Amino acid sequence: MADFGIRNAGARDIGLMRRWAEEEGWNPGDSDLQAFTVADPRGFLVGVLDGEPVGCVSAVRHGAGSGFIGFYITRPAVRGQGYGIRLWRAATERLAGRLVGLDGVVDQQANYRKSGFERVWNNVRFEGVPQGGPAAVPGVALVDAGTLPFTALAAYDRRFFPEDRDAYLAAWTGLPGRSGRPRSRRPSPPARTP
Repeated sequence: MADFGIRNAGARDIGLMRRWAEEEGWNPGDSDLQAFTVADPRGFLVGVLDGEPVGCVSAVRHGAGSGFIGFYITRPAVRGQGYGIRLWRAATERLAGRLVGLDGVVDQQANYRKSGFERVWNNVRFEGVPQGGPAAVPGVALVDAGTLPFTALAAYDRRFFPEDRDAYLAAWTGLPGRSGRPRSRRPSPPARTP
């Protein structure tokens, strides 16, 4: 009989999880795992079958009342054998009582609904280097997040996230190769008098 268990991920596991995500065709970001690990060092779980990692999930806590599930992967050779659902349950139990978000892989959205999740917005991701300067949106200017006082950046983030996640935000914006661009309203031009 196979021996399956779930444990917290170690440093080697984090690299393995990233590799698995890439093999699935996902783009987890060059260093996103580092920022999530700073936010919640015990937020990554690994399913181990007979001593070998076969699945993973993240269940990262932010503050006292929210969390985020991601990296939900079971290796192709063991899919359909119940190991993935055991990982899923461990993640949801870890975040029990919290407002939980997740990136819903389109093919799995029906399963997420069965677990009580509902779609509240769509996510569109863009990748590449912008050409031609800031987007020409009236009243909006793009600024480098690294040039803002951290308190201003954290206050901006709280407009869109249910609670404080300063550890994650500081780590994410401080990682090499990052350039954050929160939108800010341009001041209106002074009114002209006739």
